Amino acid sequence: MDVLSTVSGGSIVGAFAVTRWQQWIHAGADGHAFDQVIAHPFLQRIQKGNFIFEWLLRSPLWPLRKAIDRQFTRSQAAAELIDRWFFDGLNCDQLPERRNQLLIVLIRCGMSAKKKTGRCN
Repeated sequence: MDVLSTVSGGSIVGAFAVTRWQQWIHAGADGHAFDQVIAHPFLQRIQKGNFIFEWLLRSPLWPLRKAIDRQFTRSQAAAELIDRWFFDGLNCDQLPERRNQLLIVLIRCGMSAKKKTGRCN
């Protein structure tokens, strides 16, 4: 498969799957491998805590962040948390080979789209 198209909250699941796609192929590319490499790890991450609670827990720091960085928004805070929960700071240069098709999925779900030297274009 070359392209995975997702919408809204499905983009988080889709991007998570894309970041683990090669592992899934190496594990046998069947239903059992999908469960082991993609489905179960994703479910573990969403069941280990409360995203909204953790997001709001950081909210007292938002005015300070806004004072330091005028571009900071609550959406950025959510994107950073999504990145930490699901993508472990993955950078663009760590994406699978067909990254042009995958980048749209990853950015739309809030994944950090940084190269080692800055933001992806």
